[in-house]
Amino acid sequence: MPGFEANQWYGVVTSGKVPMPVVNRLTAMLKEAVNSPDVVERLAADGSTPLTSTPAQFKSHSSSEISKWRRLVKDAGLQMN
Repeated sequence: MPGFEANQWYGVVTSGKVPMPVVNRLTAMLKEAVNSPDVVERLAADGSTPLTSTPAQFKSHSSSEISKWRRLVKDAGLQMN
């Protein structure tokens, strides 16, 4: 489909009830883990590059992805059976 790009990505999602100090601590710990040499090496083995973000950046990215794929489904006339 012209104008669409598919990329594999992963994220960690919590309940909206989790206090921001906990989210921030989890974010820092995940960033440290994802950027550790052994994880970077394992990701590189399949052509992946680690990329971390803030909770706000991830929310923006995931919202953008949902909108993109929703538009693709609509434009292509896809339906679930």
